[in-house]
Amino acid sequence: MGDCETRQYEVALKRFAWMGISFLMPETWALGKYQGTFDQGMLRIDDLVQERITLLWRRLHDADVERFVETHLKETEKQAKQNKLPFESQRNLRRLHGGGELFWWKSDVEAYNICVREGKQDARLALLRILTAPGERMKPLAEAIAESIEMDGDAKEIRWAVYGLDLRLSRTMIPTDFSFKTGGVRLTFESPNERLDVEKFAPASVIMQGLSLFDWLQSFKRKTLSSYEFTGDSEKIQGHSGAHFRGKSRSRWTRGFRRFDYWGWVCDRENRLLCFLHQVKKPDRSVMKFDLAKVWCHLPPGADPPKKVSVAETASAVPMPLKQPGNLKGKKGLTRAHMLSAVPVRNEAVRWKEMEGQVEIAYDLHLRWGGALLKRLMGADKERRFTLDEMGGFVWQMIDGTRNVRELVDTLAQKYRLEQVESHAALVAFLRNMMKKRLVGLYVPQEP
Repeated sequence: MGDCETRQYEVALKRFAWMGISFLMPETWALGKYQGTFDQGMLRIDDLVQERITLLWRRLHDADVERFVETHLKETEKQAKQNKLPFESQRNLRRLHGGGELFWWKSDVEAYNICVREGKQDARLALLRILTAPGERMKPLAEAIAESIEMDGDAKEIRWAVYGLDLRLSRTMIPTDFSFKTGGVRLTFESPNERLDVEKFAPASVIMQGLSLFDWLQSFKRKTLSSYEFTGDSEKIQGHSGAHFRGKSRSRWTRGFRRFDYWGWVCDRENRLLCFLHQVKKPDRSVMKFDLAKVWCHLPPGADPPKKVSVAETASAVPMPLKQPGNLKGKKGLTRAHMLSAVPVRNEAVRWKEMEGQVEIAYDLHLRWGGALLKRLMGADKERRFTLDEMGGFVWQMIDGTRNVRELVDTLAQKYRLEQVESHAALVAFLRNMMKKRLVGLYVPQEP
């Protein structure tokens, strides 16, 4: 057994909002899954390794926090006993506004729980559970989240703050889809008569690849715009230079969307490119008046000032043994924690150089005898060259055999002002591509 040490570190918090329920949470945590409507639903928030928060909400005729917490603890204890697990709990760690409560229980996992309600009659009741990792002391963080939690109640507009976006929309607009890909996030909201696609890309300087904003926006939505007659103008949005396209369907008999507005702008402060596409089926019916003044690409006026809390963690001080790099496909027992602790290393046979801010990579092709003969007859080179984009070149130079994946994620996020989840997706995609070409390998720890 190795000696254990306690490490104290600060965690930066950001505002998260979904279905009108908002709270502060660590910047490295992000939405993982959701389902439901304004009146009833659930969502899950993860860090890069594990589930961190589960949020449940439901509209009840008699939403009594005291009775709900008591019932919840009894059912949790009963389930623990059925599985022959220990159970202990503590109530009223902190009383919250509106009769809310912060309480704690521990069984096979340890959780801090926040129960709050809104309104007086037919109110929504929300239960937010924060799971701790082994060795963590999360009480200060749980208290910070509990103090920050807010519910919009019966407001006509509710707040959404996720993946660096912050906006208010009509309650009639319900999220129907969200997707996350390298460099971009997309959220779709719909009502019976309209649809809003919200998209964010970062870093904008890399995504646009030298195109003007007008040209990039039209190219990006080329397929959608082809079904409309439209015009476009320059427009100032949130203090930034932007563009606004508007138009109507080419066919009068379409059963789909008949009118649209399409906005796009680059937030220079955060190096983000934002796009909003609002489409309407029947313009004569009740339609959400989409107000860009209620969309913030960076901290809005009156927003929570940056806040940090201290968290303690007990961890083993014994160095982790490393395996030799190899093909990870099919290797059993590898978890996200293993991958975050893995150290990328360059193939020593690869030649590379930096030219005008870009990295050019060259490597020899090793072909079987048939392929080699064909190459020789065709007079083709046995060397392959390609140039990495700005972000790829930066990551390549950061791969020095000492930094692990987690450190590279943090460095990339800081360099290009990305969300942690965006940085993680971009880095994983890059490493997979480089490993497929056998240009990069990984030292994988036996213990994460």
